[in-house]
Amino acid sequence: MKEILQIGLLDDEEKPRALLASFVAGIAGYNTAFSTDDPYFALKESLGRRIDILITDINMPEMTGLQLTKDIQNLDIPVILYSVHDQFAIDGYGVNTVYFLRKPTKLHEVAYALDNARVFISRLRDRTIPPLEDFVMLKLLKYSKSFMLFTHEVDYLEQNNIDTKLTLDSGDEIVLRSSLKNTLAQINRPFIVRVHRSFAINYYKIKAMDQAYCYMRSGKQIPIGNEYRKDFMEFLRSRRS
Repeated sequence: MKEILQIGLLDDEEKPRALLASFVAGIAGYNTAFSTDDPYFALKESLGRRIDILITDINMPEMTGLQLTKDIQNLDIPVILYSVHDQFAIDGYGVNTVYFLRKPTKLHEVAYALDNARVFISRLRDRTIPPLEDFVMLKLLKYSKSFMLFTHEVDYLEQNNIDTKLTLDSGDEIVLRSSLKNTLAQINRPFIVRVHRSFAINYYKIKAMDQAYCYMRSGKQIPIGNEYRKDFMEFLRSRRS
């Protein structure tokens, strides 16, 4: 019996998502795990390994589909691009894009795209080297053992004298005998960025911001330092280009 693969659908328009969901429901071996217009929700579900395949639109107001595929490429989740613009069929190569669907699409085209993604997954599972996971090993301050940090769970980092405190989504805190600069070098993820001499944030966890603060989804207000503001604004612009 064919393994049931879980599909994530991302599009800022409801009708194309509903059409895709109806097609997926009619194709054996696949199930729609979520259908959303929120790229940050899609990112969270992808990082949590709750889908096997992602079908995403390209042009969306908060984050482009291509940017999202680049942010999850280390997870080896096959991506199917879905757009009215043919040129994006080329732009997606190199970020685990396995197929391009042009809007409006048809049932047989979706079935073919999903089967391409299934082949991609099968080949990955046959590899002798496991895919890269989204974690780093860090040395804790109070213990001799190392800690496995799943980087997408980081909310923010704070420099405390010679130590760095990491606060996670769960509210748990991890203290490292390391400067903020050295800790960021160890984690080395594009979505974790320094905004102050004493703070760095996971920019996916920002709820709102102004010139002085990042307001995190957790409720924490992180100050934006004058010396970091220009680079941080450039960083945000680059992530949305």
